Amino acid sequence: MAFRRQALLAAGLFDERLDVGAAGCSGDSEMWHRILKRGGLCRYEPSAVVFHYHRRDEPGLKRQLHAYMSGHAAALLVQREAHASGGELRRLLVTLPLHYAASLKRRALGRARPEDAFTLTELSGLISGIVFYFRRSLWRTR
Repeated sequence: MAFRRQALLAAGLFDERLDVGAAGCSGDSEMWHRILKRGGLCRYEPSAVVFHYHRRDEPGLKRQLHAYMSGHAAALLVQREAHASGGELRRLLVTLPLHYAASLKRRALGRARPEDAFTLTELSGLISGIVFYFRRSLWRTR
């Protein structure tokens, strides 16, 4: 990913709570959100390709999914701080829980879809991100 300097200056610095080693992996998408909220544009450029490894095995995939969902949950709360549009809490407290409840129901009924295989991992990440956000936010106010 690449940013124009002016876009970053206008949107502000990356939120350190949201990147690898913190809440998870959502600093980049939270920045895109801020740029879009300010009326900026994000563009996908398929000719700009970078190859890198995220994981080699299923435990690695689980760690990645957990980190992504943890970061996503924390990012929704960070976005709520800045914008308070209501959509952030609706996604965090209604949409995602309903999605995971449906997935768990399918699993319990023996009708699981392939994407349901990691529901507990993602749900754990969601809770982890919420806990991380509140612990880190309380720490920041001291």
